[in-house]
Amino acid sequence: MSSFEAFLVAASAQFPYLFLLPLIGSFFGGEETIILIAILSATDFIPFSTVLIFSYIGTLLSDSLWYWVGGRFSKWIDKREKIRKGFSQITGFATRIAKNNIFLILLTTKFLYGTRIVTIFYLARKPIPFLIFTLYNMVVTLLWATAICIVGWLTGRGITNLAKIFDNITYGIGIIALTAVALYALRIWLNRKIIEKEG
Repeated sequence: MSSFEAFLVAASAQFPYLFLLPLIGSFFGGEETIILIAILSATDFIPFSTVLIFSYIGTLLSDSLWYWVGGRFSKWIDKREKIRKGFSQITGFATRIAKNNIFLILLTTKFLYGTRIVTIFYLARKPIPFLIFTLYNMVVTLLWATAICIVGWLTGRGITNLAKIFDNITYGIGIIALTAVALYALRIWLNRKIIEKEG
């Protein structure tokens, strides 16, 4: 075991309620947060199954809250210029590419930067019952969370192997930070290619 892995194992022993990390992280954060926690699952810090299950639950709860907000405060949302621009972009994407398919709209925008919440607001304004939205979102979120967690775990394995080679805690943490930045940049690039050109 490298010093980096030993550091993570020691840290996990000090925090017995590890399921709260993916649950709270997915509720208040996003893909980057889940990926970072999934990276830690590649060590002995937190089980992969815990990350997947509670990231899934946290994301569903968060999406349900935003759906409620989108329907409840639609008039206030209409006054926000940035959100109105987002509606325009999502509408263009939904009609031109997704053909107004709820599943495809949710699945695609889940992986893009800055579109998840606006998309939920957009769907909340449509004549789509909350139950129908939830059923679609349960399937989409399962696919999305599984993919995100697997990417994080595989990245974590690579980081762990490098940390073993260099046996350096700082090096391991540095790679995690660089990975987060790279994933963030990739999502912004995809967003510009797929969504922003619709505005």
